[in-house]
Amino acid sequence: AKRTGGAFGSVRDLDVLSERLLRDAQYLPEQLRQTGRSLVDKLERKRAGLHKKAVRKLRRRDRLTACAAMQRWLDTPRSGDDGPDVFTDAPRLIWKAAEAMFQAGRRIRPDSPDEHLHELRILGKRLRYTTEAFAEVYGHDLSRFIERAVHMQEILGAFQDSSIGVERLLKLAKQHEDRAELLCIGAWIA
Repeated sequence: AKRTGGAFGSVRDLDVLSERLLRDAQYLPEQLRQTGRSLVDKLERKRAGLHKKAVRKLRRRDRLTACAAMQRWLDTPRSGDDGPDVFTDAPRLIWKAAEAMFQAGRRIRPDSPDEHLHELRILGKRLRYTTEAFAEVYGHDLSRFIERAVHMQEILGAFQDSSIGVERLLKLAKQHEDRAELLCIGAWIA
């Protein structure tokens, strides 16, 4: 999962940024709108190149072999004694994920670097997925917790998307000398 996420992370970041910039192009001054669309086209071409590279990475023989091995393991029938005991393991797994997230959350301050918020988001995602796996077993209380975790993830995800977007726009500004493009990039950052 990490490799897949890593391979497509930049592609997704550019998808989110392009979508946001196209939506926000309407707020640019009239004389900059065409420049804005042109910059988005450049980002989309870069995204297409990254997408091809990611697909090649995912199609590598070693990765496909590992995926096939995992699928065989998942398809192997098990007797009741071989598997985990959900009532014993679930609370421990949920608490472990929650404690990691709470620890990261206690470090957050108003001046915390973006990386700390991103770490909190990732840990929140792990906690959410862990709890979702046991939602049917534990019912309504866990469902309410999952709703709150989803809400927190949405907020932290929007912040992360903005943070990454500003980074990408600053890099883009360094690659351009055209005054209209720089004005456009500055307006989007603002």
